[in-house]
Amino acid sequence: MDKTAVLWIAGHLRNGPMSCFFIFFTTLGNAGFLWIVCSFVMLFLKRWRWTGISAFTAMLLCFVLGELLMKELICRPRPPLQLDELSVLLPLPSGFSFPSGHAASSFAAAGAFSRGIPLKWVKVLFFALAALMGFSRVYLGVHYPSDVLAGAGLGLLCGFAAWELLRPLRKHFRSQ
Repeated sequence: MDKTAVLWIAGHLRNGPMSCFFIFFTTLGNAGFLWIVCSFVMLFLKRWRWTGISAFTAMLLCFVLGELLMKELICRPRPPLQLDELSVLLPLPSGFSFPSGHAASSFAAAGAFSRGIPLKWVKVLFFALAALMGFSRVYLGVHYPSDVLAGAGLGLLCGFAAWELLRPLRKHFRSQ
């Protein structure tokens, strides 16, 4: 199913302007750049400081669990290495495919942001951006849909875990 989905998206949805947009957008997700910048800005806003710290913690958890552990244990090749008929629209990233680091960091940040920012439209915006980041990876041919779904699940889990792990510290610092 994964192979069929990647090939269908490449054959039916790709076009010039959309490809340019997704190449640009996915580049913002390299090494979690977009989410790191958002989290960094939050550090300077007292009201959102713990949200930024939680997002950094969630992304760090994702990096350790996803990039250093899961990818190295599962060793799933990227789609172009298994599908000769699939063209890739950007240089093939090094490393393995499962889970998607872009999706994991995006959903980790969105999960942490949604816990700390009560505004519904902000939550919707961050989750929409995270979903778009995940889709961009499949669209560009560097991940299977299951890589993205696993990355999203890992990210949400890490976003929740980071928020809970930091709860005692938040309470301690707020009481001072």
